[in-house]
Amino acid sequence: MNRWANQTGFEVASFCYMGQYPTYFMFNGFLFLLATGYEKLVSNLKPLNFLQGWIFVVLRKTEDPLEAEANQRSQLRARLQECGTIGFHCN
Repeated sequence: MNRWANQTGFEVASFCYMGQYPTYFMFNGFLFLLATGYEKLVSNLKPLNFLQGWIFVVLRKTEDPLEAEANQRSQLRARLQECGTIGFHCN
């Protein structure tokens, strides 16, 4: 996931596996009980988390170094314009 995110200019902010309540087995009581036990086992044991049905990932856009430098320059330019001239000290 990290490799794919980095290739597209993102970074992984959070990553977690999520289970799903097995309602699709409600037609049969025994299968529903079995599926519920499986879901609880997989969600409670950390090494088995990858067997859960969903992956929830939050991506954050990484800042391009050239874009960051341009933003800093524009902020500096705006502060200098607020001061009136370059010769005066600006807080």
